[in-house]
Amino acid sequence: MYDQHRQTVSRIQTRIVKAVKRGLKATARGLQRLLSNSLAAKLIAIKRIISKYFRRIKGRDWRFVEKGHSTPLILLGPTWIIRHITIKAQVNPYNSVWADYLKARWKRTQLSGVATRLINA
Repeated sequence: MYDQHRQTVSRIQTRIVKAVKRGLKATARGLQRLLSNSLAAKLIAIKRIISKYFRRIKGRDWRFVEKGHSTPLILLGPTWIIRHITIKAQVNPYNSVWADYLKARWKRTQLSGVATRLINA
């Protein structure tokens, strides 16, 4: 199936080159549009990207791997989405009235950081 798509794309590219050599600009543009919108060209482009950047590692497809390295980049599946709580507008870190509030916030962010690091390990 892949070879059939490659033949289709190659045939259209040959027609584009012939049209350009004959000076038929409108025909060449139409063929270029046909090529860029064709399913065959899109499938070939996807296959090139997959074979160049993605690998199967430990039975998992679609692991993004840097060229020349066997270890994948970060795995986004188990990463938690953390909703950040906005800080109150009137908080002043130099005012001792807000010390308890800021300590509680700091503990919450430290604990969530540990959990994230444990998941991604």
